[in-house]
Amino acid sequence: MAVTSDDIANLETALAARAVRPDLRIVLRLFDTDLAERVERTFDIPISRSVAALAAPAFVAALLSRRLIGVLGIGHRVLAVSEVVVMAGSRAARRTVAELERGCECRVLAIGDRFAPAGSDPVSAERLTVVASRAGLRRLSAEALVSPQQA
Repeated sequence: MAVTSDDIANLETALAARAVRPDLRIVLRLFDTDLAERVERTFDIPISRSVAALAAPAFVAALLSRRLIGVLGIGHRVLAVSEVVVMAGSRAARRTVAELERGCECRVLAIGDRFAPAGSDPVSAERLTVVASRAGLRRLSAEALVSPQQA
């Protein structure tokens, strides 16, 4: 495992270790997302993670005043598990779970304390537990708020 703060040192360490033991499992920490993807393709290192990509959902959640529960790294995609409060009168409060998931590219895990809601369940003004990308979390946050035109 190479986890220094220097991307090149981490890559050099991983490649040197592979030269000594080709069967060695390598986990590589890289800051730059593009570099992590290129390293995986070029050097056939299946597990290289970008710290910036892994941390981004936490920053987005904090920026949007949402409670971040966890972060899921799936390949090079990073998804955030977060709580979002849906305000009464918002667009989200007038949708079903399926409509909200489609429009915001998210998955609703729970409405309040009810886990695994059906797609036909109304969202209403509730606390949602969702999994979403950064973009999906931004869209969902916009839908969950009451805009001045709606008030």
